[in-house]
Amino acid sequence: MSVPTHAKIAVGVVVERRKAQSPWIDFTWRPVTALAGLPDAAPWTTLSQDGDGATFYAGAAEIELYRTETKNYRDNLGSGAPMLWVALRRLASSRHTRFSR
Repeated sequence: MSVPTHAKIAVGVVVERRKAQSPWIDFTWRPVTALAGLPDAAPWTTLSQDGDGATFYAGAAEIELYRTETKNYRDNLGSGAPMLWVALRRLASSRHTRFSR
């Protein structure tokens, strides 16, 4: 019997945009949560908005878990503040930011 080398988990990513206090950029972006599963919402749906910021459902992403990284996953989960790495980049052909692959 063969054991798969990795597993994939679909998540939805929520990001926050805030007005930057910088002469070089207009906004800062940061991921705020990863949703278990995929919501019934289009990418870049505005979830909330206040004076200087907004949160968006940025879209679907896939977490790939590799069995050779089990110790690192265990350490991350046991840290008390587990984290995911989210990379966003603007594509010249699109007005929206997309996930890097």
